[in-house]
Amino acid sequence: MRRYVCAVVAVGLLLGITASTGQAEPLFNQWTLSAGGHYTGLNDYTRKVGEYNLGLEEGMGEFGLAYLLATDRGLLVDIDGNFYDRRNILGHAKYRRGTTMAIDVDFRSMTFREGQDLLTNIEAREEINGNPGGKMMGHEVLDPGADYNTHRREVLTRIKHAITRSGDIRFLAQHRSLWREGTTQMTSTSHCITCHVESETCTRDEQSHQIEGGFEADVSEMMTVGAEVGYRRYESKSNAINREYDIAGFPPAANPGRDVEFPSRLLFSDTVLPVFVLPETEKLSGKVNVRGRFSQATSLSASLGYNTTENINQDLTASSWFGHANLATRLSRKTRLIARFTGRRVENDDPFIDIRTFREGRPGPQPSFDFTRYSTLDRRDGRGEVEVIHRLSREATIDVTGGVRVLDWSSFPDTLEGGTATTVFGEGKLRYRPSRRFTGSIRYRAAATDEPFTTSRGILEPRLKETLVRNFEDGETVHRFLYYYEREQFRTVGATTEPTLAQEVELSASIRPSPRLNLTLSLLAEFDVNNDIDTFDVERTSLRPHLNVNFLPTERVAFSGGWTLNQMTSQGPIAVALFDG
Repeated sequence: MRRYVCAVVAVGLLLGITASTGQAEPLFNQWTLSAGGHYTGLNDYTRKVGEYNLGLEEGMGEFGLAYLLATDRGLLVDIDGNFYDRRNILGHAKYRRGTTMAIDVDFRSMTFREGQDLLTNIEAREEINGNPGGKMMGHEVLDPGADYNTHRREVLTRIKHAITRSGDIRFLAQHRSLWREGTTQMTSTSHCITCHVESETCTRDEQSHQIEGGFEADVSEMMTVGAEVGYRRYESKSNAINREYDIAGFPPAANPGRDVEFPSRLLFSDTVLPVFVLPETEKLSGKVNVRGRFSQATSLSASLGYNTTENINQDLTASSWFGHANLATRLSRKTRLIARFTGRRVENDDPFIDIRTFREGRPGPQPSFDFTRYSTLDRRDGRGEVEVIHRLSREATIDVTGGVRVLDWSSFPDTLEGGTATTVFGEGKLRYRPSRRFTGSIRYRAAATDEPFTTSRGILEPRLKETLVRNFEDGETVHRFLYYYEREQFRTVGATTEPTLAQEVELSASIRPSPRLNLTLSLLAEFDVNNDIDTFDVERTSLRPHLNVNFLPTERVAFSGGWTLNQMTSQGPIAVALFDG
């Protein structure tokens, strides 16, 4: 089916070329063929390092093909493709007929090898007064050495067609299909005490299809308006894995009655349930756009949109409002200002979780731990920035940007923890070009966040234990343990290693010793820290030098080569809550 669709698109483009060229004189008609190769060496554990190749230790050929046709009647045909290996393929076709018709078709195929989590860090046992306790956590990898990989394919088609002779009203259409097939790692956990984490292979067979349609119209020489609507559907045919939850209990001889008491405190015992079930979703979206000029020196573009996504399997809905506005103006002959603003509000259904009654059918207290789950995606997100570009001289230009982002998730109920994270960022860039043979630049960027989207309560849960003890203040029936389903009520905010201070420094230069030789050098350094909150103390340093060489010995032959090294150092001690927190 996919080959048929691509064939139809190719034939349609060729028919359009044949019908349109007729007696037109070609201004440009060129074929280009490129060939090369690559070799991958596999040393040590490379399933993550070589995550975007086939993982074969052998040389492979690469091929590229391009065709460009332009005529004096405004016809343009541009087709190019690249074959890296059988799963890494890129293709693009562009068709233009003056200002009345524009068609773009893109095909992308890639592979991703995610590596295998060996789960070696999941090995723990509690300590009571210096002695090993009964609670423990272990792991089991059922498919050691598995090579997980996913094949991703995408076809994107965009069409713009003038529906009036003057071309001031245009029809817009877009179609996008995406397929993911392969295998991935799936983990599941058994009971909360003597936790047993299992890992196994799960197949992936997912696809999504999206269509969009709309129009844009020139209401005047200075303003254009438009509107778009869209529909997207996602479904998965991946196989669900059945997990067997064994009988939860202690040896009856040593613990009389515990074989009945202990399972009554758990959600699953002596049953088989499916895991790794992905939901089907549908999304409806709409957006209005406007762009125009107030004068020759000032322009504005803005949009406002709304979308809603439904989880068909669980009858849950998420909705979002979003918008943006860009204003550009010339302050003087040498100075330009650009202001950008974006905003988004996300709201999700808050489902009520009805779980099994604690100690159902047993003597003594039987409290209910039913709760409402609040989504961490509920938020209001606003961002604004101002950029000023100023030409210091014929050789030098300076670019300064400053802005702020406010992320608010304080819409949670008062009993839960919300808050606001504010990020202030700035960037400065100096570009210097004394001659055509040399261009250099230096750039510095810094961003400081006073309260990342995190909380120590969401991890260490100090108040959860206090709440639980109060619930059981009934003489001898006080329970001092926390059970995994009880934590769900408090896990409304997740941890993050997002930096509280992020800095970037970039140096770059382009050198042209001769008209046929060009050298490009750059160095990007990144420094991130997250040490202003109780949970983490994370540092990350990255250095990325780059060299690229282009050489044209003749007008018909070109050689290019490059070298890049990414060296990253990261460290971060983490406190993870186990058992009763």
